[in-house]
Amino acid sequence: LIALIGPLGAFGVIVFVLARVGDVGMFLPRILLGRFLPDQDFGAIDPFISTLSLLAIPVGVICQVAIKSISRLDARGERAQRATLIRDLALIVLAGSVLTALVVLALSDFILLRLHLEANRNLYTLFIIGWVLLGWWQPVAAAILQGLQRYVLLSTLGALVPIALTALTVLTVVALHLGLAGAICARLLAGFGVTILTVWILREYAGARRTSYRSEAPVILKTIAPASLLTIGSFLLYNFDKLFIRNFQLVDSGGFAAIITLGQIPFWLIGPLVLVLLPMASAEHATGRDMSRRIVQAAAIGGAITCLCVLFFAFATAPLFRLWKPTFAPYAGLVWPYALAMGLQGIVLMVNSIDLARHENAS
Repeated sequence: LIALIGPLGAFGVIVFVLARVGDVGMFLPRILLGRFLPDQDFGAIDPFISTLSLLAIPVGVICQVAIKSISRLDARGERAQRATLIRDLALIVLAGSVLTALVVLALSDFILLRLHLEANRNLYTLFIIGWVLLGWWQPVAAAILQGLQRYVLLSTLGALVPIALTALTVLTVVALHLGLAGAICARLLAGFGVTILTVWILREYAGARRTSYRSEAPVILKTIAPASLLTIGSFLLYNFDKLFIRNFQLVDSGGFAAIITLGQIPFWLIGPLVLVLLPMASAEHATGRDMSRRIVQAAAIGGAITCLCVLFFAFATAPLFRLWKPTFAPYAGLVWPYALAMGLQGIVLMVNSIDLARHENAS
């Protein structure tokens, strides 16, 4: 397969298939939640996650640096330096997650008020702290596997989360009728289970002999600024609307959650290529290969996926929404513009991943 369509295409296909298993598993809980939760409770889930993503923006920067530098060290055969970097990342995540949890605890009343979740404050405060810890450990553990280019393992673990989430959602929301609290609890349990498994897989690096990776330090320092801009820009593009709607247009939050459910599908489909591109491009750049062809491939594939999704949703959303839940039907015409925006975001992330890999900081 690699000889036929190249490493980007081959790994993209493998990751795509495994990611689609995960996407189906993520899609089913959202369908169940939209069906069984009151509209405003359904509309609380994405803003809840987005709020905590705001507090974990440093994690995105750490992930970008980790993916790039681990890939570069691996491409140069510097295995001991790579192991030391991974161990240092774990220490940074440990300190960062505890510090962020304390900040969230201090701000919990304000956060819950803005999310309109001030009822049952103590329970949701515990959920917030749990989500903060998960929000640090899960993406960095995944980023390490991505930097090691263990795409099949990463995608397999990624598929386990939504499978577990689906089963837990059926148990907590459909069977036990625990409502929004059950939905959030299901997500936490599924995420922590797979994160613990990932950390256990990476345990071999915990006892590695410490070796200086000083030669990589200039690249790490040079990556921080563009990675920060990319992370903050991506957060605002993908999360600001969720927070705005929940805070100021509470009545529409359920319908907006329905729009997101279908409209983010182009981003889901493009995601596997983003997953593969940064470590692959970083390794290729470290060995002196030209990256121009990768940009053309990324734009062409992302553009085709986006156009097909937009055309489909322009005609099919209204009957799908009526079948799912009639109260979502008035929002059907807004799905295709959201799908277009998410598809374009996916293309931007692919191109930026290549630019970041080849130190084109201006992007």
